[in-house]
Amino acid sequence: MRAALTRVTRPLHVATAELQADIPFVLEGQRLGTVNHMSIRRPADQDLAHFTFTVALDSDADLSQLNACNLVPVRGDDFEFEDGFRCAAKGERGWQEVGSMVFQPSGLERPVLAGSKVVAQLRKGDRFSADADFTGPVRVSAKSDKGELLHLKADSNGAFLLVNGKDGRAVVRLQADKNGFSLTVDTTGAH
Repeated sequence: MRAALTRVTRPLHVATAELQADIPFVLEGQRLGTVNHMSIRRPADQDLAHFTFTVALDSDADLSQLNACNLVPVRGDDFEFEDGFRCAAKGERGWQEVGSMVFQPSGLERPVLAGSKVVAQLRKGDRFSADADFTGPVRVSAKSDKGELLHLKADSNGAFLLVNGKDGRAVVRLQADKNGFSLTVDTTGAH
């Protein structure tokens, strides 16, 4: 599961490894809210993947600092989502738009810019789409043009994980709850 999610989101370095429900959005070292939805799309093989994050702002967050902000990673091409963002300085060059952040409840949308190293990473790979919802039970799904690759639903009651191969066949199926778990792994296609 971790490998499948990491492959999809690797260039963004999002905290999917822990599938935590509290992914903070940090601007200039200050937490402003929580990421509650993530969507990533690559429309064709080797195209630039574009992402959208929806952030629920904390009640005390100052929206004025976001109004004219083009978001760039704090550490540039050495990007870790947990390190947060800063506002690009006026006239600052070397960035390309790779996505956006939508801030709720206002609906304010701001572009996210990245450097050449991150842009190159976001171009690697096949066509796909991935969505993750962190507002209740964690829900993640990733799809290619051949169908669903990964489906995950997890909450305090248990988890369900399905990983399909490129041929659309279920390779891994895991269901877990307080009574135990069931794991099925199809190795018929293994070499």
